[in-house]
Amino acid sequence: MAEADALTPEISLHALYREIRAVNAEPCRHKLNLYKMAPRSASLGLLSMLLLASATADYICDRCKCQRPNAVDGVTTMAIDCTIQNVNDVYPIAESWPHQLKENVTPPVLIDVLFSHEQMTRLHPLPAVPIVKFASPNCQLATIDDGAFSGPSPTIEEIDLSSNRLTSSLQPDAFRGPYSPSSLQPLPKVRVLNLKRNAFHSLNSDLFEHFPALEELYLDQNPFKVIDIVTVKAIATIIKLKVLSLADTNIHTLPNTFLHTPRFLEYLDLSDNHMDTVPKTVGDAKQLKTLILDGNPIRTFHNLSLPLMPKLSKLSISRMPHLVAIEDGAFSGLTALEEFHCQLNPNLELIDTYAMGENLTDKTIELKTLILNNNRLSYLSRHLVLYWNHLEKVTLYGNPWNCDCVNQWMVTDLLPILDGIDPNMSKTMKCYKPPELLGKSMYDMQMHFPHLRCLDLYANRPENDGSMLVGVLIGSLLAIPITACLYFLWTKRNQILASCFPGAASSTHEGTGAADFSRRFYKRTQLSQSGEF
Repeated sequence: MAEADALTPEISLHALYREIRAVNAEPCRHKLNLYKMAPRSASLGLLSMLLLASATADYICDRCKCQRPNAVDGVTTMAIDCTIQNVNDVYPIAESWPHQLKENVTPPVLIDVLFSHEQMTRLHPLPAVPIVKFASPNCQLATIDDGAFSGPSPTIEEIDLSSNRLTSSLQPDAFRGPYSPSSLQPLPKVRVLNLKRNAFHSLNSDLFEHFPALEELYLDQNPFKVIDIVTVKAIATIIKLKVLSLADTNIHTLPNTFLHTPRFLEYLDLSDNHMDTVPKTVGDAKQLKTLILDGNPIRTFHNLSLPLMPKLSKLSISRMPHLVAIEDGAFSGLTALEEFHCQLNPNLELIDTYAMGENLTDKTIELKTLILNNNRLSYLSRHLVLYWNHLEKVTLYGNPWNCDCVNQWMVTDLLPILDGIDPNMSKTMKCYKPPELLGKSMYDMQMHFPHLRCLDLYANRPENDGSMLVGVLIGSLLAIPITACLYFLWTKRNQILASCFPGAASSTHEGTGAADFSRRFYKRTQLSQSGEF
C-alpha cells in the first residue's frame, strides 16, 4: 500500500498513456495491464477507465466498415461489415464497439453485424450490444463457446453461421441465453437460424431448446444422407417452425412422422436430393404453402403423387433430369395451387390434359403463374388450365413445339392472351415440326400461317414424295406411246418380214411363210441304190 501511495500521479499517468498507446495496436493483450494499474488509487482507477473507453471506443469501426446510423420508421439501424479485417481480438470487448450503441438515445441504435474472416475459427461470447442480425459466414468456425449470444439476447433476431465447419458435436448451450425464470435461458427473439453448408450428419436432439420463437431453419448442403431419430426430435422441438430448408442434403426420403409435429410449417425445400418419389409425410404439413422439389430424380408424377394439401399455393418441380411425364390427376389434390413452376426438365414430353384437373372436393385449380419453359413439350392441352386469361405470368419458350392443327388453339386463342401479358412472348416460342416451319416463331404462325395443317396419322410426309410422283408421271407418259408402238409392230409383223425379205411369201397359210422360205436353203438327202451318197 505504501509503495502504491508513493507513486506520483505523473509517473502513473505516463504509464497509463504508454499502455493506452499500446492498446491501439493490441487492445486485448494490454487491457489487463490497464486494469492492474488502475487500483493503485481511486482517482487513477477512474482516469484509467475513462482513458480505456476513449482508446478502444469505435475500435471496430477503425478496422471495419461502419455505416452511419439511419433512422427509418422510428427505428435507427447501423451496419458493421468486417469481411476484410480480423477483429477476433476486439469484438468480445464492449468498449471496442461504436460509441453510438452506448448513447441513451430514443429510439436506440440497432446494428447488423457481418464477421467473415478465414482466421475466425472460434466464436467467443458477444458483449451486451444491441445486435439484431449477426452473420459470420465463410469463416472457419468449428467451435462456438457456451452462451456466445447471451450478451445481445434481448435484441438479436437472426443468426447466420453458414459456410463454416460446424459439426454434429454442436451443443445446445452454444445458444444459451441469460437466465430467465419463465423458461430455460432462451434467446427470446431469434426467428431465423442459418446453418447452411456446414458438416452436420445429425443434430443434437436438444439443439434448439433455447429458441422459443424460431420460425426459419436452413440446413442446406449439409451431408445428412439420412434423417435419423435424434434429428427428427430436434426438429420436433421447434414448435413455431414455418420455414424448413433441406436442399442438397443427400437424403433419399423423409421419415413418415417427420412433419407431424411442425404444425405451422408453410415452406419446405427438398430440392437437389435423391428422392424418386414424394415423401408421404409431406401430407402431414396441413399448413404448407410452398413445396420445392427441384433437382430430384423423379421420373413420373402419377395420379395423386402428391397428397391432398388444401393450403399449397406454390409447387416447383424444375431441373429434374429424369422427369418424362405428368399424368392425369397428379396434382388434383392441390386445391389452392396458384403457382406452378416446371422448367428446365430436358426429358419432359407429356403433361396430360387433366394433370391439374378437378380435385377431390370438386373444385378446380385456378393458376396465376405457369412456368413451362425449356422442357421437351411438343403439345399443350387447352384444358390444362381452367382460365388461361386469369394467368398473370406465363413462360413457354424453349420447347420444340409442333406447329400443326393440334396446337391450332395456341395460335388462335392462347397467343392473344400471352401478348397481353408480354408482347414478345410469342416471338420466343419456336416451331420444331413440321420441317418446313422449323425455326419459325408462333408470332410468325399468327401473322402468316394462321391455319395450321394436320400431320399424317402415321407420320408420313406427302410433301417429301414430290420427286417420286413426278417420276411416276413421266414414266406413265412414256409407257403409253412405247406400248402403242410395240403393239403396232406386232400386228404388222408379216409385212415387216416381207419387206425385209422380198422373195418370201407373204402368208404362212400359202406355204410361203418364213419357215418355208428358210427351207429353201436345204434339200432332202436321198440315198443311191448302191448305198452311196
